[in-house]
Amino acid sequence: MREMPASCKALLIAVLVFALDYYTKYLIVNNLSASYIINCCSILNVVHVENHGVAFGVFNSVHRFILIGLALAVLLGFLFWVNKRPEFWLPGGLVIGGAIGNLVDRSMRGAVIDFLDFHWKNYHWPAFNVADSAIVIAVGIMLFWKEKR
Repeated sequence: MREMPASCKALLIAVLVFALDYYTKYLIVNNLSASYIINCCSILNVVHVENHGVAFGVFNSVHRFILIGLALAVLLGFLFWVNKRPEFWLPGGLVIGGAIGNLVDRSMRGAVIDFLDFHWKNYHWPAFNVADSAIVIAVGIMLFWKEKR
C-alpha cells in the first residue's frame, strides 16, 4: 500500500483542527454569555472572550481586513512550505488548520472567539482557543524537530 502524500496528511490535520476549533467556538458562542465564567478546576476557567487583535489582543486597533490579509499570507506561506518540506506535514497542518479557524472567525464575526482561561491564583494567561493551541504546538514541534539526514 502506498503512503499518503505529505500534503494530504497536512490537509487532513488542518481539517481536523478546523473542525474541532469551529465546533468548540460554536458551543461557546451559543451557550455562554460574555459575562459568565465556568470554573472547571483550580487552574482553568471557560469564558467567552472576543479578541479583536491578534495573539493576546495585541494590535486591537488594526483594521480587521489587514489582519485577515496577514492571516491569508501566513496560510499561503505554510501551504507552500509544506509542499517544499514534506517532512513538516504535521506542524504545517496544525498551523494551516489553526489559521483557517481564526480567519473564519475574524471574517464572520470581526473577532476571534477565545475561551480557555488558564490561571494561577489571580494571575491569568490571556484566553485562547483550539486554533491558537494548534499553532503553538506546531511552533514547538518545529523548534524541537530534528531533520532526517
